[in-house]
Amino acid sequence: MTRWPQVLIAFVVVLGVTGCTQVYTERSGDVPPELYDIADPNDMIPGVAWAGGDTDVWLVLTWGSSSCPWEPKEIREIGDAIYEIRIEKTGGWFCTADLAPMVYSLPAPVTRGTPVTVHLGSRIVGL
Repeated sequence: MTRWPQVLIAFVVVLGVTGCTQVYTERSGDVPPELYDIADPNDMIPGVAWAGGDTDVWLVLTWGSSSCPWEPKEIREIGDAIYEIRIEKTGGWFCTADLAPMVYSLPAPVTRGTPVTVHLGSRIVGL
C-alpha cells in the first residue's frame, strides 16, 4: 500500500501552518472610537491610530472583502521615527463582494507618546 496520500496531506498541513505567521494580535470588524475620524467608507483608505488606554498598541484599519481582507503583514522602520506597515490582500481566488472595515491590533514598535510617522499604503499618518 502506498503512503503518498498521507505524505501529501502532511506536507500541505506543514506548508499551511508555516504560511500563517501574522503581525497582528487581534482582528475585528468593529471600528473602535479611536478610528472614527478616519473610518470613512467613501474613501476606503487604510488608517492607523493609537489604541485607547495606556497600551503600546496601534490599531490598523483596512477596507475590503470580509472573506479576503487586507491584513498588516510587516512593520519596519524606514527612517528615524518613520515606520511602514506593509498590507497584503489575503484569502483565495473567490472573495465576497461585500465591503467591510477590518481593524487589527498590532504591538507598536515604540512606546506610547513617541512621535512617529507611519506609512500605510497611500496614507501617511503622524502619531
